[in-house]
Amino acid sequence: PAALGPPFGKGAFAALAAGRLLTICATIDVCLLIFLLARRMGAGRSAALIAALAFALSPLLEPWGFEFRPDMPALAAEMLGLYLFKC
Repeated sequence: PAALGPPFGKGAFAALAAGRLLTICATIDVCLLIFLLARRMGAGRSAALIAALAFALSPLLEPWGFEFRPDMPALAAEMLGLYLFKC
């Protein structure tokens, strides 16, 4: 917790900001991993990009399915494991 002090400050809102940043970064990582896994499975660049963008833009189609969820870091770790397993 002390290491997060300088970039985010102190207090409850600083902890919320750090958690939000972690979730957003994990969501971006998941989009990148979707692209990389699709490419590894033989999809073309445009198809892999469409799959990653479909995941990223799904909240526009389903407002109740908001992507910035707290389980996004776990999903990023699982997808990284799948990607590394396929290497």
